Amino acid sequence: MGNTKEHYDNHLSRFYSWMTGDIETSVSQFREFLKQYGVEPKETRRAADLGAGNGIQTLALTAAGFEVTAIDFCYALLCELKARSTGTGLRIICDDIRNFARYCDSCDAILCCGDTLTHLESIDEVTELLISAYGKLNTGGKLILTFRDYTEELTGTDRFIHVKSDANHILTCVLDYDDAYVNVTDLFYELNENVWSQSAGTYRKLRIPRGFVAQTLSSAGFGIILNDVSKGMIRIIAEKV
Repeated sequence: MGNTKEHYDNHLSRFYSWMTGDIETSVSQFREFLKQYGVEPKETRRAADLGAGNGIQTLALTAAGFEVTAIDFCYALLCELKARSTGTGLRIICDDIRNFARYCDSCDAILCCGDTLTHLESIDEVTELLISAYGKLNTGGKLILTFRDYTEELTGTDRFIHVKSDANHILTCVLDYDDAYVNVTDLFYELNENVWSQSAGTYRKLRIPRGFVAQTLSSAGFGIILNDVSKGMIRIIAEKV
């Protein structure tokens, strides 16, 4: 994950929260998503948020009554999460999500949301993480995954995606595909004192087949509760049975 961590530390973390929008709205929406699918504290009240970032999922989990271990490799985003958090029941860890098993055990829920799963280096690493999650969940515990669907390869000008803009900022992504990965270039434009500046950074994401993830989960012993695509994001909820 070397170049991905560097991309977040040196480029994306600067505008990540602006890009994701109003955090209170996002937390509220994710809280409703958890309610809809019965993700709630049970045996130990513990949850792990892998790739917690600035805290959208973590804050929704704590609002639901979970004691959360939030793990991310980007210190700047975890500082934002810490500043937003209130009360107790939250542990923040700055580390690679591939090391999550060191910090988590007997969880009622494990989450890996946003597009975090695609930051892994290989399909084998995805398999290892999913199997590790099964081992760290209590019976009846839920694994919640979201990741972007890169199955269909975009070509030509369709590879240029307008992400967000306002009077002083513009964010565009450019996607370049190969068989197993997509290279993502973030172009960020900022207006200061009537002068536009550009900063750019490129990192690699893994193309993860939705069917592969569902099959791997089933083989590990999970029951699949949700498996769909919403607004370009694959959403999977699996329960340890």
